[in-house]
Amino acid sequence: MLTTAANPLLPAGYDVVWTIALLAIASLAVVAIAQLVRAAEIRGTEAAIWVLVILALPVVGPIAWFAVRPHRRAERALRA
Repeated sequence: MLTTAANPLLPAGYDVVWTIALLAIASLAVVAIAQLVRAAEIRGTEAAIWVLVILALPVVGPIAWFAVRPHRRAERALRA
């Protein structure tokens, strides 16, 4: 009898893909929080709300932070 053996590498492939996706999402959140901490313009309650948004919405939160964060270079160019 011929039996069809399941591919033993398929589950490992899924594990690799999900691990890479998880690491990408986690690193995106870490970078967003690090930039939030370094932003001198945002402190107190506003910073706490941003941290909650970044952590509660793992993909959308960091992307939102990168979209609306204060840009120091643009402010310096306007002052000069």
